[in-house]
Amino acid sequence: MFDRLFPILLLALGLASSLPAQISSPADDFNRANQLVAGEKFSEAAVIYDSLIKNRGASPELHYNLGNALARSGSVGPAVLNYERGLRLRPLDAELRANLNKLRQHYSLSPAPVDFISETLLNLSANTWAALLLLSAWLLCLLILLRLFMIKKNLRPLPLHLQRRRAAASSGPDPCLPWHLGPGPHPQPRRRPSTRYSPLPFPLPRRAAKASLRAGEVIQTQETHADFTHVLHHDGKSGWLRTRDLALITPN
Repeated sequence: MFDRLFPILLLALGLASSLPAQISSPADDFNRANQLVAGEKFSEAAVIYDSLIKNRGASPELHYNLGNALARSGSVGPAVLNYERGLRLRPLDAELRANLNKLRQHYSLSPAPVDFISETLLNLSANTWAALLLLSAWLLCLLILLRLFMIKKNLRPLPLHLQRRRAAASSGPDPCLPWHLGPGPHPQPRRRPSTRYSPLPFPLPRRAAKASLRAGEVIQTQETHADFTHVLHHDGKSGWLRTRDLALITPN
């Protein structure tokens, strides 16, 4: 019996010894991807960075490296997408923003729309935020004091002539005045007839395209109909695109 169990034990020990070598840590995968980038194997490195984001979670560093690998391999649209996602996680990252601007300039892509208010708030220093917080606290205290003053003022008794006027007004309208509707049937409000429609396979009649978008353009989605999504470009142009051709900057 021992002769039968001995080969099984050797096989189990062999599998157990080889198992740690097959399982790699995220740090090992990250370093291996960096080595592939150094060896100009950008497509293989992009696959490893993408798997790390999907399995281990997103980070600005991973999106930065993935964007660099995709840009070096010629995938402009996915590279812009990952730079934008990295900026969502770290808006003040100078390297992410610089690489994104270089990529847009190199491929003649229109710049992303800039929200002036958001850009200004992100560039405020810590001292400025502290001063704004202190000012907000002072304004809140002032509003509370003003509210207490108004409540205290309203609690004062009214003069006698105002009390009599309020009592006369609360007693109800004079029944001799023609304030109520006279007898007879009253007109009923018109109701709009309900219309039924069947969904079309395409949201609008097909027309010749007057403009086209390049891979990496940032657009805003308006509505979705069947397999199409109505999008709005920041220069004011709008149109319908296939939903499968779009990718969210901030994935759900």
